[in-house]
Amino acid sequence: MSKHPERGMKLAALAAAALGLLAAFVLLPLLASALLEEFPAYQKWYWPCLIYGWVVLLPGFAGLWEFWKICVEIGRDNSFSQKNARSLFRICLLALTMAALLAAGVAA
Repeated sequence: MSKHPERGMKLAALAAAALGLLAAFVLLPLLASALLEEFPAYQKWYWPCLIYGWVVLLPGFAGLWEFWKICVEIGRDNSFSQKNARSLFRICLLALTMAALLAAGVAA
């Protein structure tokens, strides 16, 4: 077992954040532009849909922040703490929020 497992976990969180930023500011605009080329009648929906995509990603970034705080506690050898339990509960709520936002987007 590694002496510092939190380092790998933090690295994974940073990689996930980088992928999220790539998705938010590169992939979403590229996909939206490609869709506009196919369906120019939806021009008026470009910015609202792009903003919706960014809003949907916000709980994911907040969840990564909570995960980072858990990693810090693991580094302090405080893995099973009340702080970590609260952070895990917040991550659960953030995941539910993201799911609700996605469901609302599909229903709209």
